[in-house]
Amino acid sequence: MARYFKCVLFFFVFISVDSYGEQLDISQLKAFNELILKETKESQENIIKYLSDELMVEANLGTDAQGVTLYYNKAEYIDLIKKSHAKVKKYTEGQEIDVFGFKIISKNKGEFTIKFYSKIVNRSVWSVITVELVEGKIQIIKIVESA
Repeated sequence: MARYFKCVLFFFVFISVDSYGEQLDISQLKAFNELILKETKESQENIIKYLSDELMVEANLGTDAQGVTLYYNKAEYIDLIKKSHAKVKKYTEGQEIDVFGFKIISKNKGEFTIKFYSKIVNRSVWSVITVELVEGKIQIIKIVESA
């Protein structure tokens, strides 16, 4: 009887813990994507307020065989955004943006891909954005960029 009671108790605790917390859905991912695209069109620095404190950025430059990968934390990435603001503004004029690959990774995490194509430099940059829903707010926790 005690063994049965422990099993039932474990089951209810497991179910309540698993269902506790916020859930992210595709419509939230799409709305967040539209929001950051709109705000970063005005200024690249507007993305800063959506970055998680645990942000990790991976920038892959060049080909797999001859390229280089750079890694940034939140502070380094913010510094990079601020330093390159004027240059980025120049290249984003007349760019084409394609967003796809919206998917839920876990209950409160999701990701999507943004492809930027600059007509000025004839180059594409792919960014895979991973987000997390924390206390009702979506934060960017990881960015993987390939150019």
